[in-house]
Amino acid sequence: MTTRGKIVLFALFLALAYFGFNKLIASGKLFKKADTQSVMLSSIDLPAAPSGSRATLVVPLAPLPGTAPPKTARP
Repeated sequence: MTTRGKIVLFALFLALAYFGFNKLIASGKLFKKADTQSVMLSSIDLPAAPSGSRATLVVPLAPLPGTAPPKTARP
């Protein structure tokens, strides 16, 4: 068998395996759907914010590294 024939047969096998696998999943024979129901929440209860809200707190930026060489202790 030529190389081209092997490639064609391999591609045909992959296509059949792919579509066959999808057909098994769609029919429900391979994987069963769970019996649990989804729950849609209308609201979420959050804990109360402390009296001093930190939403407006400004944090200073960290210092940028300088041009000095690093202090490494090599043995």
